[in-house]
Amino acid sequence: MDQHLLATLVDQMRMWMWAQSDPKRRGPRPKPLPRPGTDTVHNVRDDTLIMSADQLDAFLAQTFTDTTGG
Repeated sequence: MDQHLLATLVDQMRMWMWAQSDPKRRGPRPKPLPRPGTDTVHNVRDDTLIMSADQLDAFLAQTFTDTTGG
């Protein structure tokens, strides 16, 4: 039961983050995590963004600002 609840929590957080992102840049809707006890084979990395270490460094070096006004 705890693994099902944790997977649901992760799915909900990923969906919320996706829904709050810019519609022009957010990509496809996140796929749910596989649930224990199912025979379906899932590849969790299907929607993972792949970037080099240099690209990650450049991304993290950006200045991020609060656009919500709060």
